[in-house]
Amino acid sequence: MCYREYWLLSCVLQEHCCVLYSIVGWDSVVGEWCRVEGHSSDPDPNDPYALVHSDSLFNTDGRLNPSITILGQGVNVSNEVIVLNSIVLPHKSLVHSKKNQIIL
Repeated sequence: MCYREYWLLSCVLQEHCCVLYSIVGWDSVVGEWCRVEGHSSDPDPNDPYALVHSDSLFNTDGRLNPSITILGQGVNVSNEVIVLNSIVLPHKSLVHSKKNQIIL
């Protein structure tokens, strides 16, 4: 498993999955060989003029701007699925890869 800067709340990460810059909700399952990845948006702590940008959540095409990925409570990500820069509402099952989307 590969994981970095995430919050896990009683969830299951199966073998060989990768979770980066993401929040995984209660009772969620990330399948084998999955990649759940957000975009790091932290300011550089060594730069005295670093600011946290408050850009719009959406770009001009109506798609999500890159940010952390959030999986809500009880989300099931099937094996070999990639979830990038997305927000997944609770109790959803993902069987196809998603990028820059809000899954209702």
